Amino acid sequence: TKLLPQLSVAYVPSLAQQVPHANVSDNGANYRVKGYAPGRNAFMLNVGVNAVFSDSWSAGAFYTLETRSHSVDQSVNASVRYTF
Repeated sequence: TKLLPQLSVAYVPSLAQQVPHANVSDNGANYRVKGYAPGRNAFMLNVGVNAVFSDSWSAGAFYTLETRSHSVDQSVNASVRYTF
């Protein structure tokens, strides 16, 4: 059995993000409504390991984290692979 670790760290800039908005008119009055801006830049972390049992079988487990201002996204994935 071979263990193959994986680690990656990244800074993710947002190059073309705009805050969503809408223009609304009511009885002659004009309003501009702004939406939620989750943050322009993010930090990402991926950590995982693959276990190779033979030429045909392997299994893995992975964790991903992405943070922005006012927002955190996390995920956990597992895999079992058979190659023929």
